[in-house]
Amino acid sequence: MLLLSDFVRMKISTIARLAAFCLALLSMQVAAQTTVAFQGGEGTPADNWSFVAIADAGGPLTPGIVATHANTGTSAIRAGGGNVSGCSGGSNCVAGFGGSTGCPMHGSTIEFAPVNVACLSGVQFSVAHRSHTFCSGAGFDLDDSLNFEVRLNGGAWTTVQVLKGNNDYPWTYATNPAGSPATVPNPWTYAVPPGTQTFEFRARAGVNRSDEFFYLDDVRLTTTTPGYTFPGTAGLWNGLQNDNWFNACNWDSRTVPTAATDVTFPVSAANDIVVQNGQNCQCRNLTLTGTSGRAIKAEGSVTKVITCFGDLNIHTTTPAPVLDFDDGTVAADGRLNLHGNWNNNSDEGSFAQGGSVIHLLGSTPQTISLVTGQPYEVFASLVVNKPAGETILAKSLQIQNQLSLTLGDVRTNTNRLYISNSATNSILTWNINSYVNGNLRREILTGPGTRSYTFPLGTFNYYEWSSLALTNPSGMTYIDGSFDSTLTGVVTPFVQTGYLYNTLLNAGFWTFSATPAFGGTAHVSINQMGFTNGGAPRYTGVWRPNAGSNWTDAALHQVFSTGASIGTQRAPYTVLGDFTISLSNTPLPADDVTLLATPAPDGSVRLDWTWSEVREGRFDILRQTDGASTALGAWESDGLRAASTLDASAPTGWMRYELYHTDLDGFRSLAATDEVWNSGDGNFAPRLWPNPSNDKVHLQLPAGQWSLQVVRADGATILAASGDADHVSRTFEAMAHTLNRGIHLLQLRSKGAQHTLKWVRN
Repeated sequence: MLLLSDFVRMKISTIARLAAFCLALLSMQVAAQTTVAFQGGEGTPADNWSFVAIADAGGPLTPGIVATHANTGTSAIRAGGGNVSGCSGGSNCVAGFGGSTGCPMHGSTIEFAPVNVACLSGVQFSVAHRSHTFCSGAGFDLDDSLNFEVRLNGGAWTTVQVLKGNNDYPWTYATNPAGSPATVPNPWTYAVPPGTQTFEFRARAGVNRSDEFFYLDDVRLTTTTPGYTFPGTAGLWNGLQNDNWFNACNWDSRTVPTAATDVTFPVSAANDIVVQNGQNCQCRNLTLTGTSGRAIKAEGSVTKVITCFGDLNIHTTTPAPVLDFDDGTVAADGRLNLHGNWNNNSDEGSFAQGGSVIHLLGSTPQTISLVTGQPYEVFASLVVNKPAGETILAKSLQIQNQLSLTLGDVRTNTNRLYISNSATNSILTWNINSYVNGNLRREILTGPGTRSYTFPLGTFNYYEWSSLALTNPSGMTYIDGSFDSTLTGVVTPFVQTGYLYNTLLNAGFWTFSATPAFGGTAHVSINQMGFTNGGAPRYTGVWRPNAGSNWTDAALHQVFSTGASIGTQRAPYTVLGDFTISLSNTPLPADDVTLLATPAPDGSVRLDWTWSEVREGRFDILRQTDGASTALGAWESDGLRAASTLDASAPTGWMRYELYHTDLDGFRSLAATDEVWNSGDGNFAPRLWPNPSNDKVHLQLPAGQWSLQVVRADGATILAASGDADHVSRTFEAMAHTLNRGIHLLQLRSKGAQHTLKWVRN
């Protein structure tokens, strides 16, 4: 027996199930269709789907957009036959005009451009269609047809619908064609298979009269996936799927950028870009725009690389990091390879440098700029390795970790390159082809001990190397260094070891200043290039505290060297200021003395010296290697004209021997010098140094008879010599400064062996 309560419960359960079903129906909403591509023939921006109308033996009315028979708007797309000359006369026959037969079928094709539908779901195609007869007859005949064809992923064209007439059967946008099949929906729709990458559509007609046409209108491709456009902007990131640069679905054009693609990263995109380990994300220009919220991230691994073959442009509106290389640890982070300019139009905080490295690799000048009033753009580490062009600072640049100068100068203009890492190796590399042209600031580690800081400075044309060896530095935070090629001031004449100094080497001078005031002592080493008044027998470093003072010898002279560059070292300075090199024009008292250094197979070096006049007093020899001076002994010169000794402990490598003469009055002067390369193992080969060279160059040949030809780049022989090794070497060294600047080949022959040395004369 069914109780009332049971009935009530059954009714309630049924109502609940019905309510749940209705709710499910409400929740099953059909996804909205977003137009990807459209053509309506109206000539508006909405008509973004281009097409080609391909005529095929057609009549005089060509296919294309016409202002007739529109489904919506005022225009439609026409294809088919045509007869503007009227409807009589067999001359317009294409097939069966006036019931005649024997004319071939003809048709026209309307072909629409491929559409990239990768990453899109629910893609649907639709087109409105109608027939029309220009002259007699109602419409398409039984043998006429209109084929709708598609091509997927660049494959073969496939017919997916055939519209056929039936005894002059017409149809309009409001009706469907009869025949086979009996009806075709109007508009006709086609569901693009999921996973399709590219979609193409064409309509191809076959009609037997020149006055039969068909029309298409409102050709449309839609998707249920929001956020994409057609054809899409190449290189525009939207991040609609995830944060992977190499996922094509994250790009507006659904194509991963290449080295030739300009990339735009709107920081209001759906996702960050997160560079993965081992990825190298390449583009041409990289532009970051918009309000903050998203970032390009490449932190946590040196294998995360972004390579920008053009400019980097930051145009965000807030200082939040939008280029983020900082994982919050001291470990190394990713790398940015930049071939163009660094344009930060936002804020220094827009770039979180972390432990990243910026590699400048461009073959033209590259500019680093920051438009805000902050004093510095800040990098963690910078590598300058440019095959051509300078790095130009339009804003001062701070390097927190390390600077590597491999190839290419950094020109600061009135700005400054600031190395805020106080370690002595915070500048890793530098050379004659890569230095700072302008203002270099180095942070200093103070406290007990001695530590050296190199200041690789120079001008547009020349490298002017300098180094400060600081002993117990105190009081200062950093030292600023620069080189000025406009030489000012005069030297207060002074005599040092018998030489009068009253002239300055004319390439320029260095300036060093400390903040706060300098404390401790400094050994200052400077090497100058680009001078035009060299050739003196002796050089020494000079100093002045400021530009209003004369140059003077304020510290102990230690060593000097000559060649393409002239270097001096002096110590100890307790006050910084301006530094340069003074030369002595005092003639050598023993100007008839010659010195010859010859390496031996056992690693020793034989030293022979001669003089043409009897000299009273004594000779002594010093060996100079890497700034170290070693005395080799003293020899009386009374009544003699020649002497020799053996340097049995000569090191391997380059060395310079200096022969001094001291007369009976105690006046000591440099009488002669020679430079030699000691292989140390008896494996002798011709050597040439320095190379490139200016006026002075050294050629060392093993003992024996030699012939020499100096050949210009155009093949002309411009110098020749033959004889023993010493004669050939000294002939070349004496004549080298008279040869033209450029690249030369030294062709050397001895005992059937031939050697070729490449020599560059600056």
